[in-house]
Amino acid sequence: MIVGFVPNPEGTSTYHKDFWSTFSKDACCESVFTITSTATDQSLPSVTVRKIPVGATISEVNALLKYRIVKDTSAAQNSLKLAGTEHIQVDKSGCTFIDAIELVKGMMEVEACDESGGDVWVGSINISSEVNGNDTYEFRWEGSDAIGSNLEVRDLQTGLRVYFN
Repeated sequence: MIVGFVPNPEGTSTYHKDFWSTFSKDACCESVFTITSTATDQSLPSVTVRKIPVGATISEVNALLKYRIVKDTSAAQNSLKLAGTEHIQVDKSGCTFIDAIELVKGMMEVEACDESGGDVWVGSINISSEVNGNDTYEFRWEGSDAIGSNLEVRDLQTGLRVYFN
């Protein structure tokens, strides 16, 4: 959890905390999330928001996603296909998923049978209507699909950056 402080023109203080998911990893294998050439909604690790002070007002929330490496296993140049408008989405348990990070065609580009270093994606969509307090939030990759057969995303984590005062 990272805590930051941002002064604002109203003379009050705005703070932010970053909350990250954990990723499952057994003793011999790393965590792998696979994107195939068939568009499908896939679950991502959930995030628990905790220790937002009682009485605090949440002003903005942005979704985060990071991964260590992406690897092509299709034997062809590969990237995200994005036949429509795909997003990383967030849901408070039992509610409706909302768009959180807009994905762009060609993201995660990697040469055939090669791998590329990871990245951190920060969503620009304010999702404070869904993420509105201490709770556990589910993530999913809406319509995930790749140009080639498989993209393996290693050590993927999701996160939430919560601004409050």
